[in-house]
Amino acid sequence: MGRLFLVLTLIVALTCPVVGYSTGDALAAKSIDKETAESLAKSIADKVGGTDVIDTAAELIGATEGASFKLDGKKFEIYKFTDKAKLEEAKSGKMKISIPLFGDFVINTVVNGSFVLMFETENSKVTNEFK
Repeated sequence: MGRLFLVLTLIVALTCPVVGYSTGDALAAKSIDKETAESLAKSIADKVGGTDVIDTAAELIGATEGASFKLDGKKFEIYKFTDKAKLEEAKSGKMKISIPLFGDFVINTVVNGSFVLMFETENSKVTNEFK
């Protein structure tokens, strides 16, 4: 499962320069909705002592937006989904993610509305703040 986070990080690092992605552009393009994956990640990271909040390549897993942060050396990712089937799958506590060229991964999940928290190792402080 650690492979998934490594793969997603690698994809973000490789695609950002190629597609001209910048945080400012992504923020401007987001809806006027006050709840974003980034705002949730920042809020939770601030409350639990997390660091390194960054945008993620959400479209690679079928999400509309995403952000991640680290806590105690572990990575936590928050994605916003509009696909009801993906949200239902995530409600089971696990979700299968397929990334072209890298394969399939099963990751732990917690759902709150249209947002999904993904992690390899649960941290009760993080999951409680997310709920």
